Amino acid sequence: MKITKVWAVYFSPTGNAKKVVTTMAKRAAECLGVPMGTVDFTLPENREGVVSFDKEDLAFFSTPVYAGRIPNKMLPYVQTAFEGNGALAVAVSVFGNRNFDNGLIELRNELEAHGFHTVAGAGIPTEHVFSSKLATGRPDADDLVKIAEFGEKVAEKVSGLTEIPEKIAGLLCAAIISDTLMFRSPTCTQTDKIAASALALIAGIKIEDFAREMFSAGSNLKDKSPEEIFYQDYKKFIGEGNVSFGVGQISSMDSEELKEIKEKLMPFMVSECGRHDITRVYFMLTNILEESTELLFYGEGSQQMAEIAFEKKPDGDAFCLPGVVSRKKQLIPAMMEAAQLMNSDYA
Repeated sequence: MKITKVWAVYFSPTGNAKKVVTTMAKRAAECLGVPMGTVDFTLPENREGVVSFDKEDLAFFSTPVYAGRIPNKMLPYVQTAFEGNGALAVAVSVFGNRNFDNGLIELRNELEAHGFHTVAGAGIPTEHVFSSKLATGRPDADDLVKIAEFGEKVAEKVSGLTEIPEKIAGLLCAAIISDTLMFRSPTCTQTDKIAASALALIAGIKIEDFAREMFSAGSNLKDKSPEEIFYQDYKKFIGEGNVSFGVGQISSMDSEELKEIKEKLMPFMVSECGRHDITRVYFMLTNILEESTELLFYGEGSQQMAEIAFEKKPDGDAFCLPGVVSRKKQLIPAMMEAAQLMNSDYA
């Protein structure tokens, strides 16, 4: 991957963060054969305006850790004063106590949230700001050798990176959005959010607008038969007592569209029950924006099982389930437990 400039960016009240990060950045710049620049935001007069980077920049970004976090006085500045624009970044936390705790991951998350792609991170022990008895004299000469070697390894890693084409980045971002229901599913992780943000930046898309178009296209079922809709995303499960039940799902950001799908599916579910050894059929109409599901049901015992699973009565011909969007993580475990209870003396 092409890098045209390396940066050392730091908040360094005692000089330790500066020493560490400039050592790393200098060695990386030497290995890459490019110039090095610095952004020192230690003093208030250096915190005016927004600092923008370029996608061909590599920024080593460092702050000390106070009480396990980015210094609270600096966090608002870090959150508002830097624009990555696709630049690569290395998060570096320096600490004088026992550990860097959440300081490093917090710094990484802030960099990712503001347009940087983090490619490495480091926690470096340095002399404690209030006590010279903790990490005395560090970083010492041996530390600086290892710190420089780290900068060299970062340069090697960056040199071997291949840029992701825009279309591929868009496809990968779409996969994350689909799998996490635009980050609303309980299966979503912080890594999903960071990766999607980075990929969206490469693809030149706005996640919410892109997601709306994507889910609209995926749930546009006007020309499909009820059978095609029902089996588009359908899975069979076997619960306690050899109870076979099937669950289909459609996710949409349009509540009116979900109503139209419901009207198509209800008659089909009646005819489908009993086929393929299925005695109870369910269908999840999931509203992504509202983070809720309307659960349709049909078949002997289907209503009772859902009542036990979610401890509520249906609203007419469906169960309204606020907060339920994941079949795998939320609906099926509850249904399996309900099937077990129905097969026991408790039921």
